[in-house]
Amino acid sequence: MAGGHDLRVLFLHDLDSAPGSEKQRLLEKAIGKQRVKAPNLKTRQTIMLFVLIFLVLTVCLLSTVIAAAVLAKWYIGMCVFIASAALLLLAYWFGGKAATRYMWQKAVRIAEKKFKEQRSNVIVATSFGSVVALSMDVPKVPMLLLSPAHEQYCRFMRLRNGFTLHGIPYVVIVHGSGDKTVPLDDSIRLLETADGPGRSRLEVINDTHALKSVKPEELRQWVEEVYTQGKQQVKILADSGAKNVDASLYEWGDQETDAGKAAKHEPENGDEGSSRGTSATQEPTGTGSV
Repeated sequence: MAGGHDLRVLFLHDLDSAPGSEKQRLLEKAIGKQRVKAPNLKTRQTIMLFVLIFLVLTVCLLSTVIAAAVLAKWYIGMCVFIASAALLLLAYWFGGKAATRYMWQKAVRIAEKKFKEQRSNVIVATSFGSVVALSMDVPKVPMLLLSPAHEQYCRFMRLRNGFTLHGIPYVVIVHGSGDKTVPLDDSIRLLETADGPGRSRLEVINDTHALKSVKPEELRQWVEEVYTQGKQQVKILADSGAKNVDASLYEWGDQETDAGKAAKHEPENGDEGSSRGTSATQEPTGTGSV
């Protein structure tokens, strides 16, 4: 990968995935395994634990209903059945949200720890991993977000969407035009929260939510774009006194330092054209914070 000798990528996996996933292997093939750190966000374990607890509760309540029906009068059994059904519905509704919130908080802690250990300077996140990436309390670094599920998370949790790209040096969002899981409009709205012209781009490809058609060469191109454009923006932001970026995460040569200074006094030239699908560069309409 040209010019990316100090590239260190933090990969954040999907909700029902784990380290060693297909996307992680694709990323490692694209840029080199030694450059990728992929922590286990423990999302699958949390889901399995919730399902197990819910099944145990269901069996216990069912046993209570059967015992009441056999040992007591029929109307007592009916009352126990109705109460048990209501309790199960409440447990599923509130327990599911509590488990999801716990899973998100735990994933953020794990990701932040790995970020600090690796001193990551690029984040690649897919679906739920994007929720984690946008929630981390770490220096802002360039990001590649694949089918981000931030609004999907908010819809499930009945929360106001507070996820934004504010402060992030450079972002490329890749979304499938045939995605039936996460609407394309979610990514478009997220793009509108980015800072400055030339700081973000949306790549729409002919694919579904899983983005199975993505090739290693395309992924390498996106990561390289995020790294090179983002590194330049980090230099500009750091020189302007921004406290939410850390220029020490990157190696700097004399030519790069001079280029960063020159870029501060020149207008943005826009983003490179996409090799595939539809590409859109965003000029922001608003900002916010998570």
